[in-house]
Amino acid sequence: MDKQVQLDLEQNWQIVVADGVDLAGKTAVSDLQQTLQKINGRSFPITKQPSNQPTIEITSMGGDGEGFHWQASSNRVRLQGDSSRGVAHAIYHFLQMLGCHWLAPGDLWAVLPSKTQFTIPAAGAETPAFSGRCLIIGHHAFMKDVNDWIIWAARNRYNSLFLHLAPNDVGGGSVPDWFWQVKREEAVKLLREREMTVEVGGHGLPSLLPRKLFKQMPEAFREENGRRTKRYNFCPTNERGLAVIRQNARAFFAARPGYDVYHVWADDIPGGGWCNCAQCAGYSASDQLLLATNAVAEVLTEVEPTATIAFIAYLDSETPPTQVRPLPNVSLLWAPRTRNYGRSLADPTCPVNTPYYSDTLAAQHEVFGGKTAVFEYYSDAILFKSVLPVLSHIMQQDLVRYRDLGVRTMQTLMTGTRPWATAQLTNWLFGQLAWQPEQDVDMLVAQFCQAAFGAGAAEMVGYYGALEKVFTAVLHQTPDQREHGFELTLSPWQLVKNPMADMEDPIHATAATLQARAAQLPQLLGWIGEAANHLVAAQTHSNSPRLAAEARAFALLRPWLKFNSYRLALYAAVKTNDPQALQLWHQANAAYEAVQAWGASHITEPLYRQNFKTMTFVFWELRLRRIWSDEFGSRFTTDFGSLFKLAGGFAKMVWGYKRAK
Repeated sequence: MDKQVQLDLEQNWQIVVADGVDLAGKTAVSDLQQTLQKINGRSFPITKQPSNQPTIEITSMGGDGEGFHWQASSNRVRLQGDSSRGVAHAIYHFLQMLGCHWLAPGDLWAVLPSKTQFTIPAAGAETPAFSGRCLIIGHHAFMKDVNDWIIWAARNRYNSLFLHLAPNDVGGGSVPDWFWQVKREEAVKLLREREMTVEVGGHGLPSLLPRKLFKQMPEAFREENGRRTKRYNFCPTNERGLAVIRQNARAFFAARPGYDVYHVWADDIPGGGWCNCAQCAGYSASDQLLLATNAVAEVLTEVEPTATIAFIAYLDSETPPTQVRPLPNVSLLWAPRTRNYGRSLADPTCPVNTPYYSDTLAAQHEVFGGKTAVFEYYSDAILFKSVLPVLSHIMQQDLVRYRDLGVRTMQTLMTGTRPWATAQLTNWLFGQLAWQPEQDVDMLVAQFCQAAFGAGAAEMVGYYGALEKVFTAVLHQTPDQREHGFELTLSPWQLVKNPMADMEDPIHATAATLQARAAQLPQLLGWIGEAANHLVAAQTHSNSPRLAAEARAFALLRPWLKFNSYRLALYAAVKTNDPQALQLWHQANAAYEAVQAWGASHITEPLYRQNFKTMTFVFWELRLRRIWSDEFGSRFTTDFGSLFKLAGGFAKMVWGYKRAK
């Protein structure tokens, strides 16, 4: 057993800060002082002159890494970082050893010990597995509290923040650019004080060639079926168009100076958005995107010579470019949104994930070298329809795989439709595992539960375990459900007639696959009940407001999981003409209505309430209505009702965001 030492914070401790501790370290030292004072009410003076009294000594080796080590005796604690960032991580690790946790932003989730006597290891050292650990702010609801998220992230081993922006987003998975401009000055100050990497941008590449120029220079826009069209992207081999793009890129960067990584991506569509003209015919979607990215990167080199620009490997650009090489300031951003989140990327039994994603990422890595970041979706409540699934073990196995593939930076996109109702285990756990994925996940979950729920911790470990079982089951994908692909339409009528099936929707799986998965229904409902029982039992041990918050969140998770479970069985019944289909439709619809009722009663801000309502309508209710009209009811009445409801929902959501602006 490692040697342990006893610390008594009732003594008169001082904090001695050596020369060479810069911004991030100094910011963390101030946080250390304030936190220790909150624990016991005593003063912890900061000085450069050591004395004989008990001392916390803070030093930096002045390097570039973020590792740290510590040594402790009963009257001296020495925290040394490889750099100022390393100093900050050493400080927060020390506070964590004392029992301090920040599980989510806000006072409710700040956990400080009530004692002043502590036992900690006498020595230790840590280094991060990934040099970059990034939280992506991807919704108005989170940008509203961006300063709190910055402080929380720095305390939880993140070292980068990515502001995922769009010019006029209306709840679609990014932040309206105008809202970031409102928050920018104070947020950037907080980020720079913590020496965090700052990334900005999103799907803004097509806007560099304004659509109003189509009549003036149609050849600059892409060709489809022998005709030029201004819909989606542009022609990346047309020099006249590229000249306009470079000019507008210069203005774009000039208006957004001083960031570390810029993201200027193509249109967010599954495919078919690039050019088929004679000049472009030999270039894949990835090659065309890289041609365009390189053109913008040339300008960035002149305007912000130390910054990089990301090439996003996403949907139709997942496979590597073969005809074009990236410029030195172009880095790879790997975004595997279409993967199976019910299984890890390292799972050899999952034909959706293995070996495709590992092999394709490795091939992209060959093209781009060591500048590889992964844009993961663990915290994406657009993909997961307004909730975050519990995927603790899958996330850990993924991160080990990413590390072994040479990835430098791990990111998680935090987006959705609303503010969180509770602390999200996923967000906290990602910070811990991105620092070091070779950790005992069960121990980390237990640590989270002990900090958050106290006497109810053991039951809450069981609660999260049951949720993980049911989430991995309902999010599982099979190859046959993916063969149809993901179709995107801008036509409301087509959306009504052929509703979108996002990656977690198994509507296109074969009858045999659906029957096999539907056979799990009793087990799925059992796991949901198991989670509910653990939560109730935890509440008998503790009446903490944190448990109450988790209970409010579970009031959404339970019907969400029931809907996804009944939907599987409904699809199987419809495809096999099972007479149980009508009953299953009503069960799925009842769960869906419970989801909507939760939003109506628990989301207080009208903007986010409408965002929640519209998204679930588009991805869930339209499909239920389609099945009803095809199998049980009147198509004419149902379809026109769907159309009016769809149009009204979008109009309210767009108007809500315009009013917010």
